Amino acid sequence: MDIHRNDPGATLVSAHSVRERRGAPVSMPIEWAEVERDISPEDFHIRNARERVRTIGDPFAEFFRSPQKLELPSDANAPRSTHGGGKGWQG
Repeated sequence: MDIHRNDPGATLVSAHSVRERRGAPVSMPIEWAEVERDISPEDFHIRNARERVRTIGDPFAEFFRSPQKLELPSDANAPRSTHGGGKGWQG
C-alpha cells in the first residue's frame, strides 16, 4: 500500500503493471515474508516478472471466486462537501 497515492491527480498502478522507468520495473505483489528481506522495486522487472508469477502463482487467482455485495450507506444520497478547504477529493 502506497500512502502517497491518495493525493488528487495521483495515478494508480495495478499489480503486474510495467512502469515507465529505467529497467522497466513491474509492480509486483509480494508476500509478507519478503518485506523483511532486503528487496527493492528494481528486483521485479519485465525480464523476470513472468517467471515469478509462473513460480509462485498469482495471489489474486481466487479473488473473484468469493462474491461480495456492497451496500450503500443510509446517507448515500446526502449532499457532499469538499474536504480540506477546497483541496482534496469531492465525495
